[in-house]
Amino acid sequence: MIDYIVPSIPPENFKEDINWNQYSSSLLIETMRDKNIFTSTSVLIRRNVLLTAAHSVENIDKGYVHLASTYSNQNIRIPFKKIIIHKDYNKNSSNFKHDLALIILENNLPKSFKPAKLANSVLTNNTVDRIGFGGRNGINSRTWTNPKITNIIDRTLVLEDTCSVIGDSGGPLFTKNGVIGIHSTLEGKNKTFAVFLPAYHRWIEENLPLKKI
Repeated sequence: MIDYIVPSIPPENFKEDINWNQYSSSLLIETMRDKNIFTSTSVLIRRNVLLTAAHSVENIDKGYVHLASTYSNQNIRIPFKKIIIHKDYNKNSSNFKHDLALIILENNLPKSFKPAKLANSVLTNNTVDRIGFGGRNGINSRTWTNPKITNIIDRTLVLEDTCSVIGDSGGPLFTKNGVIGIHSTLEGKNKTFAVFLPAYHRWIEENLPLKKI
């Protein structure tokens, strides 16, 4: 087990007085494709397993999770060991259907990062707490927003949302009972789609590592 000192960096957000400890499972991921660097969001569900959007990690050369609230090349990072993309994800047929992937890490995260609980249900017309590391004001910083769920269609959450930006992909949608969705894509000016996680609990369980490290 490796010990880490996590930099204390003030997060950017759209809400004051957030208890960030309850969102310690929300983490920035960095990926490389053809020497280009991309950032997205993920959520810790075991100390060495993340959930994210499939399109964020498909066909990457390598990737890391950052242990900080703002992107920096000085951050402590843990490399990806394995990526498992949902078998039905196909970006040529849909930007958001089955847009889900598991990331197995090389090492456990420190105990200060608490894995999130997965929720079983949600009501439409309710707002959720979304954490994302999208680029805002030139910075990829941990950000809270609260889109509203308007519908659930074919294992997909439809949300009224005007605050999503590139880099929020893979970000968790929290309810009081746990994570209900994984942010996928923005369509138009005020609508986003997210993976409805209760429909994928079996797939997640079947693809988790047999042993915790």
